[in-house]
Amino acid sequence: MAKTEKKLAVVVISVDDFTNGRKAANNIENMTFKKATDVSKEILKHTQLENDNKQFGIELYPMTEFMELCNNQELDLEHNWISYVYITDPNFR
Repeated sequence: MAKTEKKLAVVVISVDDFTNGRKAANNIENMTFKKATDVSKEILKHTQLENDNKQFGIELYPMTEFMELCNNQELDLEHNWISYVYITDPNFR
C-alpha cells in the first residue's frame, strides 16, 4: 500500500466573518484533511458566520505559495486568524 503524501497548507480565517474564528483555527491546527473543502466544513462546525454572506473568508494556501505571498507583501494578514493543516488530495495546488 502506497504512503499518502500530505501537503502542508496555511489556513487564513477572516476575523470579520466568524464568531469564534480563533477557536476554530486552534481546533483544526495540525489536522489532516482529504480535500480543501473539508477544511471549510470543519471550521463551520466550530464557529458561526457573522452574516448571511455565502462567500465567507476562509483561504487555504500551500506553504510555499503562502511564503511567497507574504515575502512579496501581497497578502494582508491583518484581521485574520491563521492556522495550518495537512491536505492529502494529490490535486491540491
